Amino acid sequence: MLTPVLVAALAAGLLGTLHCAAMCGPLALAATDGKLRGALAYLGGRFLGYAAVGAVLGAVGEHAMCRLPMATVNLVSSVLLVAALVWQAWRALRARRPAPRPAAIGRAPRVPLTSRLGTLLARLPRRGLGLGLATAVLPCGMLIPAWTLAMTSGGAPSGALVMLAFGAASAPGLLAPLLAGPALVRLGARVPAGVQAALWLALAIYVGARPFLHSGHHH
Repeated sequence: MLTPVLVAALAAGLLGTLHCAAMCGPLALAATDGKLRGALAYLGGRFLGYAAVGAVLGAVGEHAMCRLPMATVNLVSSVLLVAALVWQAWRALRARRPAPRPAAIGRAPRVPLTSRLGTLLARLPRRGLGLGLATAVLPCGMLIPAWTLAMTSGGAPSGALVMLAFGAASAPGLLAPLLAGPALVRLGARVPAGVQAALWLALAIYVGARPFLHSGHHH
C-alpha cells in the first residue's frame, strides 16, 4: 500500500513547488552565496533532514505529531536561524567600521563580548548543509501534509522514502533562486552595508514570524 502514499507525496511536492520557492528561496540564497558547492550542500542537507524526519514519523506512526514535540522543534530551529541571520546583519554593519586600535605592548588584547557572541552565532546553521538540515523542521504549511503521509506509510524506511519523494518533487521550486544566485550575489556586492543589514534583518523577521503563521494543533 506504499505506492498510493508515494504518489500522494509526489503530487503534494509538485503542487508546493511555487510555495517552496517563495518560502525557502530566500533561505536557499542565504545558504549558498551563489556557489554551486553551497547549493549542493544545501540540497543534500534538505534531503537528509527530510529523510530523517520521515523515518521518525513513520516509526512512531499515527498521531506522531501529537506524541512528538514537533512544535518545540519548530520553535527552537526558528530561534537559532533568526539568531544567525541577525548575526549576518551585524557583520554587514561591522564591515564598514574602522579597524580597532592595536593593543598596548605588554597587555593582552581584550576580546569584546560582541566578538565572542559573534563566534558563537557563526556556528549556527546558516550555510549549506546546516541550513538544509534545518529546513526539515522549520514551520511550513506544506510540510504538514507530507508529515501526515509519512506517519501513515507503515514504518521508518517507508516514512523516509515518502519524505524523500516529497522533497524531490518540490525541489524544482528552489532551482530558480539557486541558479540565479551568482548574479544576485554580484548585485548584492554593490549594495550599501546598511541596506544589506536591513535585508538580513527583514529575512530574520520573516523567519521568526513563520511559527506564528503556521501555528495550530495537530491530531
